[in-house]
Amino acid sequence: MACVLTFTRPVWQPDPSVDDRRLFLNRCADACGRLGHQNRAYLADHAERLYATWRLCRRLVPPGRSMLSIGAGSAFVENALAADGAEVTVVDFPEAIELNASHYRASGLSAVAGDASDPAALARLGEFDAVLAAEIVEHVPVAPSELFRGWSACVRGGGGLVVSTPNLGSVSSLLRLLFMRPLLPPAEQVFGPVSFENEGVHRREYMPSEIRSAFTSAGLRPEIVAFSLNHRPRGIKEALYVPLQLVPRFRPTMIATAAK
Repeated sequence: MACVLTFTRPVWQPDPSVDDRRLFLNRCADACGRLGHQNRAYLADHAERLYATWRLCRRLVPPGRSMLSIGAGSAFVENALAADGAEVTVVDFPEAIELNASHYRASGLSAVAGDASDPAALARLGEFDAVLAAEIVEHVPVAPSELFRGWSACVRGGGGLVVSTPNLGSVSSLLRLLFMRPLLPPAEQVFGPVSFENEGVHRREYMPSEIRSAFTSAGLRPEIVAFSLNHRPRGIKEALYVPLQLVPRFRPTMIATAAK
């Protein structure tokens, strides 16, 4: 059975890793000035999720180890890992690579334009100690087990795959269902083609059990499932959600790892 970890504490409890969090966010703030898109506003909306992902990846990719990040985008996590001495390669749409080229160079990241759902193209990049796919599976209309099978080809034996994605079992999803609100964007977007222009469309969101099952189907060994807030509560409306999110599995993002 998968282990469940909690990375984000309620705001009224002290954070035992406050120095780590400050270090990570300072690195992200420095990177914002170099980004072509997904900069300060994106960081504000996703700071806690990004921090939780970095903490987990840092265990798998210590200094001198290598990581491939699929669909890296703003590469906040990748920038921080590279600053610690990891060797990081990022893959994304050609448009994203061009927009963020100066940021990738300044961060010491190797950047490759490619298709996250094309296993043959990814396999040509070689093997890495870990592969990160942060907020990717929900944007690609391909079964996660098929994606994981292709991505795991880039993981060397004993390495790990890290996947972060929205948690379909979160409080916000349950409330949308309670009030008969749709969980996904309009069907025209969900079933439309995937491109850089519509990269933000969620084609499908998943329950933690589905991600673990997809790992197993892809020949990987599920290890950790962690749950995180996306950002700290802002305003009264968001603060009302906090008591409901004391149970980790009701938080909006899951971060899962599997070993090869």
